[in-house]
Amino acid sequence: MIPFFLYFKIGRWWRKGEEIDIVAICENTLIVCEVKWTNKPVGSSVLYNLQRKAGLLQEDVKKNFKKVIYYLFSKSGFAGMKPQDNLVMVNLEDIK
Repeated sequence: MIPFFLYFKIGRWWRKGEEIDIVAICENTLIVCEVKWTNKPVGSSVLYNLQRKAGLLQEDVKKNFKKVIYYLFSKSGFAGMKPQDNLVMVNLEDIK
């Protein structure tokens, strides 16, 4: 099940060739989402890249959020990834 939040702001973020598909701000929580619609399972490198980009986003808005939650959406599931408190992994079957 996907947690529910009331978002104050929601949209996309980009900066010089970098982008985050979905960004939402809920008080002092930053939610960042990466969507992969490929036939290959998503690996940990996608999460690491999203974490790096979330750091760049925080630099841009000049705010360090108390909590950052990462969402990964994948058509083909996940490979080599372990659950974490601040990570939500959503595959195609979860949203059908």
